[in-house]
Amino acid sequence: MNQEKSPENIFISYSRKDSIDVAEFRSITKHRKFEILIDDEEITFDQPWKANIRNKIKDSKGAILFISNNALNPESPIRTLELPLIAKRFNDPEDDFYFFPILLEDIDKEVFESYSFKPKGEKEEVGFLDYFQLYDLQSKKSIKDLNTRKRKEEYQIFNFNISDAIQGGTLSPGRKMIQKARQRKLATLGSLVALLLVSGLLFSQTTTFREVRIQALIYLTNYLDDGNTTEGVSAFDRYIAAELNEAAQEAEEEGLELDESIIENLERVNLSGSVDGEDTATTTTTVAPTTTTTTTVAPTTTTTVAATTTTTVAPTTTTTVAATTTTTVAAVNAPPTIYKVTISGSTITAFYNDATTNTGLNIVGHGCNYSTIPDKASGGTSTQSPSNSCSLSFPIEYGTVSIKVKQSFEGQVSCGEGCYTDNWSDWSDTITVNLETGSISDSSVQLVYDIPDPGPGCYPETYPKNKQVNSSLLPFTESEVRTSLNDYGNSYGRMCGDDLVNAYVNHWKNKTADDIKALYPSWSDSVLNTYLNGSGSGYSWDTGWLGNWNSTPLTTTTTTTTTTTTTTTLPSQGSNAGLDYIGYFTCSLDGGGPNYQAGVNFNMVSGGTGYLQVQYSVNGGSWTTGDSNYEISSGSSTTRAYVFSSGSQVQFRYRVSKYNGVHTGVNWSNTFISGQGEISNPIELNPTNCS
Repeated sequence: MNQEKSPENIFISYSRKDSIDVAEFRSITKHRKFEILIDDEEITFDQPWKANIRNKIKDSKGAILFISNNALNPESPIRTLELPLIAKRFNDPEDDFYFFPILLEDIDKEVFESYSFKPKGEKEEVGFLDYFQLYDLQSKKSIKDLNTRKRKEEYQIFNFNISDAIQGGTLSPGRKMIQKARQRKLATLGSLVALLLVSGLLFSQTTTFREVRIQALIYLTNYLDDGNTTEGVSAFDRYIAAELNEAAQEAEEEGLELDESIIENLERVNLSGSVDGEDTATTTTTVAPTTTTTTTVAPTTTTTVAATTTTTVAPTTTTTVAATTTTTVAAVNAPPTIYKVTISGSTITAFYNDATTNTGLNIVGHGCNYSTIPDKASGGTSTQSPSNSCSLSFPIEYGTVSIKVKQSFEGQVSCGEGCYTDNWSDWSDTITVNLETGSISDSSVQLVYDIPDPGPGCYPETYPKNKQVNSSLLPFTESEVRTSLNDYGNSYGRMCGDDLVNAYVNHWKNKTADDIKALYPSWSDSVLNTYLNGSGSGYSWDTGWLGNWNSTPLTTTTTTTTTTTTTTTLPSQGSNAGLDYIGYFTCSLDGGGPNYQAGVNFNMVSGGTGYLQVQYSVNGGSWTTGDSNYEISSGSSTTRAYVFSSGSQVQFRYRVSKYNGVHTGVNWSNTFISGQGEISNPIELNPTNCS
């Protein structure tokens, strides 16, 4: 017994900000012969979300990427997690894996050409357009530029193309195949209309004719329901509209129930068939049959004389079509009201009372949306099932989270010519929770939230974070440390806030090679040298402590041997005599933000090698050493910068000595900011001051 093969799985990669567009695609199932796997399903608090995505990509035959400006955010897990896994499978000649990029909106050419990622298992980043081909899967317009009907049509074509490709066919037959199918429908429809006209002349008052007209009605409404247009209305179209109205009226009189989609599309035909608001009427003319009279002359000869033919024209019959009735759904009186919000880990749930309406319609759907700080993470969900609660997963690192809800009622409402949408209420009032203080924006709303304690992994320990690479022990890079802290604490977010992460990084940036040697006194010179300088592979993760954290070299002790060992000691007082140098304040976004890098841009103009010491103060606090003894040769320049939270008030000072490690007695520079001279007031790290 042959068993039908299960459909293949296709993974959908998308930005949470585009959830509504992706949900619309998922709802269009026509011509789809594959199952969808997506990362908003079945994610629980105790299930690692990264592993969930990896498993779904592993279990898929291919992947769809909905490309938008949101999706191309360099900080998105699409770039750091999903695309690397997709590219690895796509580039494997033994893996029959497909990739279908789809443009949701217009993308700036420069953004697209500069977008890159690192395929899993490879050392260098690759350009998206160099690695993947953009297939001609869609029309010239982006999806978001299309109206509702056209989007539905495009999604059907996507389903057809992708289904055909994963079954071994060509990549883009969908548009032509669907157009041919419509041409066949139009030909069949033309045959039915012709039959309708002939039937009207032969037996317009018979039951057979009513049945023919009903079948034509059903076929035409099904044709329209496939997303076809009713534009270009002619007199012939108006005739058909009148016939269909009359057929529907007779069907109702005889007790025949019509499907709701037929009635809805009949209204569309009526709207297209009306001209200047006048009702359409038809006239039927009936011609009487010819009569013959026979006259007999003489008994032996019969002459047949044709009688006069009389033609009787039946009176004109005018049938008036009833005007189309349009039902307008009354507006919802009030949106739903949130009365309780709970936060568990990285999941926020809103509980709410139902929206109200004066129509008596039942609630059939609900949706909710979360947001964080402006221009950062947000997302939402909606479904056509009633509920008085709605839950969303969110990133907790932004300090605040807001949520709002809505509900939908039975039926649809017009959104323009040929456009219908679900009957949604307005959004509820937005409720915001401060994740640091546990406060809520509306005191009448109950908040259930146990503020998690930052675990011990958020604070520096005795030893730095290290990794074993082949046979070498190396320190974590700064980016690896930040990633480990960002992932620390739970499966979807983190409990180490920005201030803790920055303090952790700055703590280890202050540790020199001498400090590392003191931490590991049992290490051999070879092991210590590899740890400080890297193993020499040339990779960015293999630059050692001096390249990643603090470039201050080991202090060397010079000995002169005669008859006894003499140790040359440095002077007890530092000096900058003869050194010519200058320093400026500098600040900029750290990567894509929201943190800032700020520090000193230093130039050793002349006079020999100098040893730079930099200190900073944050929000009026005590001075912290950023670099204690940074070596810089004559004619060289360097930038010594450190990471701070947005809005921090910072001050910097520095001093230089010509003696290695000896700064006692050398005066500090005045606190300063570039372009404004030496001032005593701190500078705030924001977009205005740090362009």
